[in-house]
Amino acid sequence: MELLSFPISSSPTGNALFLVRKHLCKWKSHSRFDLDAKFVRDRILNKSWRRRRCFSEKAETPISCSNGTGEDPFIPVNKKLSDARVIYAVAPAMGHNKEAHPESHFRVPAIVNALEKLELSPKFRGSNVIELETFKSASLDDIASVHTRAYVSGLEKAMDEASQQGIIFIEGSGPTYATVDTFQESLVAAGAGISLIDSVDGSYPGTGKFDEVGHGDGEGTTLNLPLPGGSGDAAMRAIFDEIIVPCAQRFKPDIILVSAGYDAHVLDPLASLQFTTGTYYMLASNIQQLAKDVCGGRCVFFLEGGYNLESLSYSVADSFRAFLGEPSLASEFDNPAFLHEEPSTRVRQAIQRVKQIHSL
Repeated sequence: MELLSFPISSSPTGNALFLVRKHLCKWKSHSRFDLDAKFVRDRILNKSWRRRRCFSEKAETPISCSNGTGEDPFIPVNKKLSDARVIYAVAPAMGHNKEAHPESHFRVPAIVNALEKLELSPKFRGSNVIELETFKSASLDDIASVHTRAYVSGLEKAMDEASQQGIIFIEGSGPTYATVDTFQESLVAAGAGISLIDSVDGSYPGTGKFDEVGHGDGEGTTLNLPLPGGSGDAAMRAIFDEIIVPCAQRFKPDIILVSAGYDAHVLDPLASLQFTTGTYYMLASNIQQLAKDVCGGRCVFFLEGGYNLESLSYSVADSFRAFLGEPSLASEFDNPAFLHEEPSTRVRQAIQRVKQIHSL
């Protein structure tokens, strides 16, 4: 599943949010920070995702969307979306349903139910919150621009095996499974991501080390900060202020892509970090402001992990509030009793190491 947030128009308050299921995901290392801001200049890195509905190509084209107003959905984007504060699309991937697997088909419905319950959906917000409903699939050439042809064709052929067995595991990808629909639906989801990015002008296994800084023309443009287990809100605030902000200001990206992993939440069963719903609100709000400061507000959030349904849905809902400029309701969900002392000395050592490597 993926989530994107970015401005559709020149309005400084316009943001789009895109929720789509990621099928062939690689799990994040459980002890690493899983909300990695990726600063990109000129070229955008795309991945393959699953979708159900959503489409946005160019600012001049019609778009199918729902804003709860009963108006004709097929009207020009500049009229329909210019006043929107949040734009999102939903893709639950109900066939992705291996029992007892954290990557379950209940994740997206839990988020949607929370948005409805907390009155953050188009039904309650009118033109401020819009759901996109249709989008086209990516071509094989699109996918092959970031993956090898052999990888793409191998996944396509694996669907024959999936059609016979129902569920298969992808060799060499860790605990990643696929169903018979995975390949085609991933193409459609990838197309959604491409279209949405066009509209606004890896930590597993074993990557993301401190000294991995890129190579060739890209040397120095990759920054990794693996966090020690138990890191939480205080660590993330320090990292954002001392590392992420100055790096973004120095690099001056054209767009910010955020790999938004909600499995760093203290209640998540897989991670060993202790972010809270309030941490995610802070990150969403601060990244949105950073994007306004350095790249005209162009920012895209891709939803990655998050396997405790309550913490996932409430944290995404609070991210909605951050995008809308509304106060956080994290205090109604977060329980301080679950938190323990953060490894502040080790976090400070990690920050200092990154500052030294990248001359910050």
